[in-house]
Amino acid sequence: MVVFDTSTIVLSINPKAWPPTDPSTGKPVEKCKQRVDHLLETLGKARTPILIPTPVLAEFLVKAGPNKQQFLDIFFLSRNFEVGSFDVRAAIELADLIDPDLQSLKKLDPTVTKAKVKFDRQIVAIAKSRRADRIYTDDVPLATVARNNGIATVMTWEIPLPPEPPNYELPLEPSEET
Repeated sequence: MVVFDTSTIVLSINPKAWPPTDPSTGKPVEKCKQRVDHLLETLGKARTPILIPTPVLAEFLVKAGPNKQQFLDIFFLSRNFEVGSFDVRAAIELADLIDPDLQSLKKLDPTVTKAKVKFDRQIVAIAKSRRADRIYTDDVPLATVARNNGIATVMTWEIPLPPEPPNYELPLEPSEET
């Protein structure tokens, strides 16, 4: 099972979604749609469930506009997606998270809200309670919490490109012998 964060859901559902910035180039992720389409195809062929934690679902639906029900139908009726609630198992996982901010009781970075930190921790706790092995996200703080707790993360710019189709064309240039 893998987890999709809001950014990955948007990229997988909206073909017109603007790609995130690749930090290595400072430009939009190259061939973003092809990467995400290839990811969805690969996960589908492997029958890997895609978990959408309820905090992610809420964040997505807030910005979904009048198409909320259409998206809910996609998530709840598709065999590819599974919605994961913050339940008792997730609450127990949250209490056990390895998070330096929790351990040291230090003040949070002033640019990060407490709500954002709680939100990220809930996503990771839901992922752990469902035994997800990977989170697809563009959110660096979420990726850090996930990695600190044994869940691999893949940023959009790290999603592999689909393989190039083989070139079966033969060179048809005349040789010098003819």
